[in-house]
Amino acid sequence: MKAIKNFLSKQINRIITSVIAGIIVGVIINTIAITFGYIHVQSNGVESHPVNLLGMEIFKIQSINNSLEGIPNPGNMMFIGIICSMIIVVLIEVVWAKKKGR
Repeated sequence: MKAIKNFLSKQINRIITSVIAGIIVGVIINTIAITFGYIHVQSNGVESHPVNLLGMEIFKIQSINNSLEGIPNPGNMMFIGIICSMIIVVLIEVVWAKKKGR
């Protein structure tokens, strides 16, 4: 535990760790949204369905010959990851500053 505190005591290490955590959170959010999109298409039998997050299309699901095909939009997926990273970096730095009494 002490080694983790020493590692995170440097701001650059905290920021890098927070960015990586934000990317992971973004991937999880995108995965959950796409999974719900597939569930929606299968349960309602629609021909196509765009998966949107924050008003941006991250994935489009189409039913072609009774099979589902997905078309990703990697730019918007990366943007979700960047937003998550920025939020986590700010939150971690604010919590760290409050803990240190700055």
